[in-house]
Amino acid sequence: DDEDEPLDEADTTPDSLEDQTLKRDIEDAVGNELRETFYAPQYRMARQLFDIALDGIRTNVAFEEAHELMKEWAEFQSGPTSSSPKTEIALSAPYKYTRRRC
Repeated sequence: DDEDEPLDEADTTPDSLEDQTLKRDIEDAVGNELRETFYAPQYRMARQLFDIALDGIRTNVAFEEAHELMKEWAEFQSGPTSSSPKTEIALSAPYKYTRRRC
């Protein structure tokens, strides 16, 4: 399912010529600055968070996806260029998480 494909990994060449043309036309229309937001990890994670906010956490799969997203965000925030302290996210139940400094 294309909707589940991480957008930073979507920066590839589509299989069909029609899809390649469509992708190129869209990227040309939006320009370099906006094109970077299609593939940057922080924007992909923000879109995933928005999807979770719309759909809610109603299944074990959604719970695990939300937990993985929070762990990925914490790792992203504590990356080599980040000045923020490393944060550990502990998800204990749907809709409830704790944030602890490491």
